[in-house]
Amino acid sequence: RIPGIVQKSPYLILATFGLGFIICAYGTTKIIIDTNIAEMFKQGHPITAAVEIVDQNMSGVQNMEIMIDTKESDGMLDSQLLTAIDNLQERILSRYPDIIGKTNSLANIVKNTNRTMNDDNSDYYKIPESNQAISQLLFMFNSANPEDRRNLVSDDYSRSHITVTVKNLGSYEYKTLFNDISVDVKNTFAEVKTNFPELDVNLTGSLPTLMVMADEVANSQFSSFSLALLIVSLIMILTLGSLRGGLMGMVPNAIPAFLAFGLMGLFGVPLDTDTLLIAPIILGIAVDDTIHFMTHYRIELAKTRSIATALESAIKEVGQAVMFTTMVIGLGFSVLSFSDYLGMAKVGFFGSMAIFVALLCDLLLIPAMILVFKPKFGVKNVNAEINF
Repeated sequence: RIPGIVQKSPYLILATFGLGFIICAYGTTKIIIDTNIAEMFKQGHPITAAVEIVDQNMSGVQNMEIMIDTKESDGMLDSQLLTAIDNLQERILSRYPDIIGKTNSLANIVKNTNRTMNDDNSDYYKIPESNQAISQLLFMFNSANPEDRRNLVSDDYSRSHITVTVKNLGSYEYKTLFNDISVDVKNTFAEVKTNFPELDVNLTGSLPTLMVMADEVANSQFSSFSLALLIVSLIMILTLGSLRGGLMGMVPNAIPAFLAFGLMGLFGVPLDTDTLLIAPIILGIAVDDTIHFMTHYRIELAKTRSIATALESAIKEVGQAVMFTTMVIGLGFSVLSFSDYLGMAKVGFFGSMAIFVALLCDLLLIPAMILVFKPKFGVKNVNAEINF
């Protein structure tokens, strides 16, 4: 039946797959790379529940450290610098109230100690204008809590840090937050640099590290897939001995991956370190079936010198085997859709869908392309008449 269907409507088949490719290509423009630890598991999973409890009761699950190095001994005793730190904390808390749980720094210690030394008068919950007053307050705090002091500032008072506790978000939102706070840091300490020309301020901690690590893994996987697609295309061209045939063979291999990514983009499913595995897996499976089909077609074309006969033989001989293996692999992938680990579940759902689309590409799209473009793979005196 398949040869007859392809013979009757090759252009309709090409148009249908072409339209699907355009829609999915549009969907890929909507994709964002985002890794969220809590969203990797279903609602109610112990890990997801633990993250929610920490967010609600302990300010947040991630920390970001703003490291400040004045390069000068006793630099952190400067009133202007501590005021800038305090202003930065207030700006961060006011701009991101739903994201930031709390902030803590040497400025908090100075303000708390200043208030305590003045009978807990709230009017004194501020940074003193005198550097000497700040030095005396920190001397008293250090005498009572030397370990707490060491956690906030170096022994020579040249280096300190601001701890920013952040609630659970995805790496995409973290990246936006990281960039916004970087701008805030730059603007806040711009004036202070007149007193500390070698002032060095950097953002570090678990949040930036995880954010960069997740995005680097995702971006490297995406780049690796693009490179693999190029290499496989060259291998197809060399294997089939034809530029046209090799490029034709890669079209049905690229479409399933674009379908998976396109649907993810259209439905707002972000790419993460798990879902990016779909593309190389599908490419490997689809290429295997395509090579079997195209190689059989080329061999039969050399024997019969008839496009119709070679194509019919390829569909009947290879098509049945490809169908059974794809069904088994696709159903095997679909089982992963029931996993509690949502990253694996998405791989199973979109992967199985892409595998079945790859089957349709092998059984319908490749024959339709052969009928329209009539690749001959260097075989001479080929009968191009199509009559199944």
